[in-house]
Amino acid sequence: MKSSWILLALALLLALPLTARESPPKPPGILIAEAAGKFLEALDDSQKAKAALPFTSPERENFRFTPRDRAGLPLKEMTAAQRGAAMTLLDSTLSEKGKLKATQIMILESVLAELEKNPTYRDDGKY
Repeated sequence: MKSSWILLALALLLALPLTARESPPKPPGILIAEAAGKFLEALDDSQKAKAALPFTSPERENFRFTPRDRAGLPLKEMTAAQRGAAMTLLDSTLSEKGKLKATQIMILESVLAELEKNPTYRDDGKY
């Protein structure tokens, strides 16, 4: 009799769903701050000076998608690891739709360079 209760209790325990205790998701602001910190840590001092502009800089509003010279650190001046950190930062700040739109715009630069026969003007590394 005692062993049947033990078997029943064991069967009930095994039937319970196993749930891993996961930590709650981090707030978006924390994710952005962490991604920004990792991005800046990946840069050398001269790159940091180009990438970290003051909030009051007029370049903050220079976000048009057309090719132009901008202040900042373009992707083409980064290593693969630095570009990865930059894209992680971008991913942490945009919605899925926003990420898709941003990457599509960058990819289309090479298509436009070919169509316009002007690879210097259209350069996906300028982002």
